[in-house]
Amino acid sequence: MNLLHKFTALLQRSESKAQRQERILTQLDSRIRQTQRSVQALDDQRKAVTGLLHSLRPQGQGLNRAMLYAVQRKQSALRRRIANIDLEKVQQLTDLKSCEEDRQKAQVQRLKLIHQSDKYKHLQMLERKVHREMAARMEETEIEEIIAWNK
Repeated sequence: MNLLHKFTALLQRSESKAQRQERILTQLDSRIRQTQRSVQALDDQRKAVTGLLHSLRPQGQGLNRAMLYAVQRKQSALRRRIANIDLEKVQQLTDLKSCEEDRQKAQVQRLKLIHQSDKYKHLQMLERKVHREMAARMEETEIEEIIAWNK
């Protein structure tokens, strides 16, 4: 029975690790979705700021120097905001790529753990079969001894 207990302990440990890996995968999936939403929000924000920048272009209206400088300051601020959005988007995309790579590694690890659990289940089943056969042989031997004593 010693091997059976060892296989059972290995199986429980392996299944526990697989469950932990499942939780990690769930967390990574959540983080990926959140990052994708963040990237989409940045795209929307960039589109809105770009639209605002285009609307600030002077369109044939008479502007004096002070008004022209004010418009240029606003445009400059919007361009800086667009550059900041682009930088933030690059950071988010880098984070997204990292999360996806981590998820892929975690998925491979999870599959290894599932395979390992299946192997331990199979070994456990074989060990139980060996014990049943040994118990059947012992019982058969005892019955033969009883019959031999009764003769």
